[in-house]
This record gives sequence, structure tokens and C-alpha cells, in this order.
Amino acid sequence: MLTVKSLAELESQVAPASLVIGNFDGVHLGHRFLIKTALEKCRPTAAITFSPHPGDYFNRPVQLLTSFEQRKTLLEETGLDALTVLEFNDSIAELSAEQFSDMLCLDNLKVISIGSNFRFGKNALGDIGILQNRLKGRVEINPVNPVSVNGSVVSSTLIRYLISSGQIEQAALMLGRPYSAAGVVVEGMKIGRTLGFPTANVETEVLIPSDGVYVVRVVMPDTTVFSGAASIGARTTFFSGGKRAFEVFIDGFSGDIYGKTIEIQFVMKLREQIAFPSKDELVKQISLDIEKVRHLNGYI
Repeated sequence: MLTVKSLAELESQVAPASLVIGNFDGVHLGHRFLIKTALEKCRPTAAITFSPHPGDYFNRPVQLLTSFEQRKTLLEETGLDALTVLEFNDSIAELSAEQFSDMLCLDNLKVISIGSNFRFGKNALGDIGILQNRLKGRVEINPVNPVSVNGSVVSSTLIRYLISSGQIEQAALMLGRPYSAAGVVVEGMKIGRTLGFPTANVETEVLIPSDGVYVVRVVMPDTTVFSGAASIGARTTFFSGGKRAFEVFIDGFSGDIYGKTIEIQFVMKLREQIAFPSKDELVKQISLDIEKVRHLNGYI
């Protein structure tokens, strides 16, 4: 998949016959269906997305489901021929709906596939009707209906809610894969080591699930996969009002991965965070948690 940073580059290097447009955060089932529909229309097919997320530009920060690199990888897996990453800046934000529509009218372009609720242009005044009227006779506009799972329309917003409330398995159904967070392993307080269960402290730019203990799979820098348990919370057994931490016990691993990036795939929520009356009680519970994790992960 070719990646470019302008429509001029896209036009000169790919000359797409088909376009899809969106933020594609999470690259969920709805995004995948949209792209599949576009690919079936004609090739080559290119996606247009934005960086940073428009919410950040308008000072309404969004907790992302995917880093840029993960989003790019997931989009490539769909079979897209090209990806155009437009910087969301003043120039883009100030385009009227009509100007935005005109910007998309590339040579060789035959069809634009977009979600039926897609909005664009200044103040989000653009919709499918404006796009159809503006490009009538030049480009076919193909509205694609949303995908539903268990009666709910799949959206990045809903998936963020599910993850932030610990509903990991429901989020996975909408993503079409386990939710994962890639992050860098950093120095921690080494509390887990003193308990006999060393953990990797992870810093990530994407959304972290709600506090609790989770069954996870850990993808190492060399792509080896380990079973693990993730603890998210403020270490209430040791601290009152402590800083929220994201710690991962990697079952069977003992190497040095400080400064390295690992990917944590969330399988299910095991339990809530609990403040234990003693260190011994905590160690006992961690041992039980790990046994459950091994069973649920199928002894990876």
C-alpha cells in the first residue's frame, strides 16, 4: 500500500478510480465493510484520512483506539492500494462543503464510497446530498450503510465507550479482533518484582480500558506471543489516591525490554481492582489470577 501526504501525490502516483474517506480510528467492522464495498466497485482504490484527528484540532481531544502506525497497518490489511494522510490544519478546517467536494474530483476518479452519515466541510455542513450535487455527472457517490452488531450500529464512539467501561469482549465483536494497545515499556516502582510477579509498566497513546485485571496476550518486539495478565489502576493496596498505572505480567518471560514497544491484546476482563488487607492476600489473589489467565489463554 502506497502512503502519500497530498492529493497531488495520490493523483500522480496512483490515479485512483475509487476513493473512501474517513478517520478510520480502530478500523472496525464498519470501516472494513466500507473499504470492501469500494474495492469491489473498481481499482485502484485509495483511502483519505487525516492527522491529527479533527477532534484534536478543534480542542476536543479524542482518546484514540489506534496509533497512527497501527491504523496504517490495519488499513493495509484490508487490501487498499493507497493511503493519503492529509494534515488536518487551518486550510482543511476552513474549506466549505462545496470546496471540500471539489478537492476530491481527481482525474480518473469514478466513484467515492462514504458512510451514509459522513459529514465534512466547515461546521460539518457537508453531507452525501451536497457531494452528489457538486460532483454530478463527474463522479458516482456510493453511500454505504453502517454495520450493526447485536442490534447496535458499529462506531468508533461506541467502541470507545465499551472499552472505557471494561466491556472488552463486546468491543472485540465490533472491531473484528481483540482490542490492543501498543506501548513502550518504562521504569516502574518494581512492586510486582518484590511480590514475585515482575511486571512491565507500559505507556501508551491509545485508550486504556477501565480499572481492573484483564486476561491478555502480549506480542513482543520479535512477534513472539506470551500469555499475560494486565493490571490497570492506582495500586490501591499500597497507595491511597496513587497515579493510575498500566502493568503487564508476561507469563514465562524474564528478559529486559525497557524502552521496547510491546502490544497488549485484551481478551477479557477477569475482575475489578481490589484493595487487599495485606501483601500476602494480594500475592494469593495474583496467583489465582495467573492460573485463570493460563486456562483462559489456552497455555500459549
